[in-house]
Amino acid sequence: MSMPFESAMSDAKEFVSETAEPNPETETGESCAIDARFFDQYAHQATRYAMSLVQCWADAEEVTQEAFCKLIQKRTIAAVSSESAAKAILFTTVRNLSVDQLRKHGRRKFEPFDEHVIKQSDGGLSDSGLEKLESGINQAILDLPDEWADSLQLKVNGGLSYEEIAEVLSATKNQVRIWIFRARKQLQAELKKSGLLETQ
Repeated sequence: MSMPFESAMSDAKEFVSETAEPNPETETGESCAIDARFFDQYAHQATRYAMSLVQCWADAEEVTQEAFCKLIQKRTIAAVSSESAAKAILFTTVRNLSVDQLRKHGRRKFEPFDEHVIKQSDGGLSDSGLEKLESGINQAILDLPDEWADSLQLKVNGGLSYEEIAEVLSATKNQVRIWIFRARKQLQAELKKSGLLETQ
């Protein structure tokens, strides 16, 4: 059984605060070291992205904590010149650790989203309707080609820009735009086909 998200992230944040060394400011005046501010800003997004890959909230928390610890120990982010690059390194690390975990344990079925990932909707859906919609979305995402799913999850769950996604996936910005466009189109078509999305 895993610790609640807030407790687990609090422990990880404490580790970050104790071990991170400040980075001198770059030419642009922004500091790129992993510090409490960087952790606060990106930990939840990184965990949501990990969740979209490993499909288990406890494993996603573990992956995020391990990613921050690795980056601190290697002092990787302290050497970069922009926060955007630091964010890309973080999400690349989360992606690699998630893939490693999936290789060890095999791909799982999606667990139902919990309160950390999705808030209750006021859209008039019943609990069973919401579960059916979540299940349909999850299955449709599993059916997407890997590049499409990864880029969409980095955009939606990670909150990354097209440039940052391109850096994480070693692709061009235009490829990322196309992948996300196609992923959204396919998801929309699948949800309409299954009756989970109303046609207009």
